[in-house]
Amino acid sequence: MVEWSQREWGRAMQDAVRDAITDCVMGRVSGGWQENTITHKVLQALGTSEEVQWKERPFRCAWKAFKASGRFETANGDIAIKVTLRAAQGGTVVGTKYFEAKKLVLETGRYDAIDPAQLARMRHIPGHEVLLYALRRNQSKSTIVGDALCLPTPIAAMLHGAGARILHPAAHHFIEVFAQALLGRGLNFDPRQATAFDKPFESLEATPSFLLEASAAPVELDLEPVQAPRGYEELDDRGQEIADDFTP
Repeated sequence: MVEWSQREWGRAMQDAVRDAITDCVMGRVSGGWQENTITHKVLQALGTSEEVQWKERPFRCAWKAFKASGRFETANGDIAIKVTLRAAQGGTVVGTKYFEAKKLVLETGRYDAIDPAQLARMRHIPGHEVLLYALRRNQSKSTIVGDALCLPTPIAAMLHGAGARILHPAAHHFIEVFAQALLGRGLNFDPRQATAFDKPFESLEATPSFLLEASAAPVELDLEPVQAPRGYEELDDRGQEIADDFTP
């Protein structure tokens, strides 16, 4: 368990998430700018099972997070988070939070996938938010970098027809909202939601992280060229470095 001040943690996570989203837009030619890919990178940056002791708070915080899929995603959104706060005296509070992720469409400068009918299914879940994968210029205005913003789902539904120029000023930084959740704000404290979270998370944890494929052959087999498949060539160790210049 790591001890952090909230400011230190926020700065570190802001940088990590920014870099993850920036990498995705830089790799857009190979499919990097896709909502599932960006979400994967963001969750990698945050950590899917972590625990923090806050320097300024009389409790420690643990969270678990995963990328939802199937019916669970349809009902709740792309990112599911369960937060557990534990006091030194032994008390525990558990809450959940969900985010529906949308990416900025580079060609239009809008979040074209925001669907009012979809958000209508989620807007009454306590603490639910829409997460916007955005782009902005850095402080020197010379480079485009990734950003993550979010706003309460009812607000996103109200503004769904607007572009980034309207949505962004209505939003907060994702890490600010996430940090507040780790302090117990903006969570759904219904224990049924915590129970519903556990089943898909545990099933993902139980999935093997790798597959081993093996084949058997006689010990004396000597693979001569005449025994090799037609068109067989020995592999060499040459590689090709691909660079993608990002020009917004």
